[in-house]
Amino acid sequence: MKNKSILIIISVLTLCIFIITGCSNSSKKTEEAKASESTAQATAEKFLYEFYEVKSSKEASEEMQTLDNISKAHDKFKTVTTPKALESLIADRFYTRSLKFCATNKCTVKATKVEFEKTFEDKKEGKFGFDYTASVEVAYDKDQKVEKDTEKGYIGLVYEDNQWKVYSYTINNYAKMLYK
Repeated sequence: MKNKSILIIISVLTLCIFIITGCSNSSKKTEEAKASESTAQATAEKFLYEFYEVKSSKEASEEMQTLDNISKAHDKFKTVTTPKALESLIADRFYTRSLKFCATNKCTVKATKVEFEKTFEDKKEGKFGFDYTASVEVAYDKDQKVEKDTEKGYIGLVYEDNQWKVYSYTINNYAKMLYK
């Protein structure tokens, strides 16, 4: 009888240890997933702030002079995009649109706020997708007049080469002021 009681106590203790260990591992995995999501979102944020930033109309004019200069203007995206996404960004001329706008209208452009909503997650492939809303501000050189608008879109990220990179980018709702 005494041996049976000891066996039951040992079994219960062993079971408790397995339960506690399993719970702490799942908690750790949840924390890692959240950390991955926040790191991916930080990469998306960095990309978007760089995407919407044109510091001066003079810089924009110089970058629009030749195809080589246009290509060099996109160099700042190399560290946060996959090669295919960079090619697509150049081909779609989304960033060139901001350069052209600033060169033509003698102004600067920047994002003042970016908000995200996670819409996609694939843990096996190491991917996240976010819908975003970017508050965009234009300041004109001549009179320092400031205009504000928003753009909405989607940004997809993949974990590649030990870092998060943008692999997909679309604008769904354009800021009207950037098409004057």
